[in-house]
Amino acid sequence: MLKKFKTKGVLLLFAFSVLLFACCNTNSQNNTQKLLCTFEISCKDALEAGIITNDEITELLPSDGIIYYSENVEFSDGQSVFDILLNISKNQKIPFEFVKSTYTGVYIEGIANLYEFDGGSNYGWLYSVNGEYPSLSCSSYFPKDKDVITFEYNRSNSQQINSK
Repeated sequence: MLKKFKTKGVLLLFAFSVLLFACCNTNSQNNTQKLLCTFEISCKDALEAGIITNDEITELLPSDGIIYYSENVEFSDGQSVFDILLNISKNQKIPFEFVKSTYTGVYIEGIANLYEFDGGSNYGWLYSVNGEYPSLSCSSYFPKDKDVITFEYNRSNSQQINSK
């Protein structure tokens, strides 16, 4: 009888250990919370405004100017706008170039073969979050859940194309 009790006790202890491990393992996985943002990459306004006139460049761009259609993208807490752009560009095979600086963060030089100054001396890639243009590098801006992020080829000063 004692042997039966010990066997049941060991089995109960084993089952409890498995449940405890599964519970703890699930909690550690949930610590990396997945968030969603809407993300788009576009040079639509610049194409429609006739800013990009070099045929060698325009033939490389989508005719509607949308390089990455507005889509929900999953990201983790602590990822910057740049991290999200980097993941999208790798997954979608969108060529882009950037420069890292210790002082100013990351500067986007070109996306999808469209580079700074291709549209003129004040043009380049800007990003907005919820319609606002942050004064931080995209590597220093950490979006929140449900943010709407847009990279657009535009004027690099406050007079954006089709500004509201």
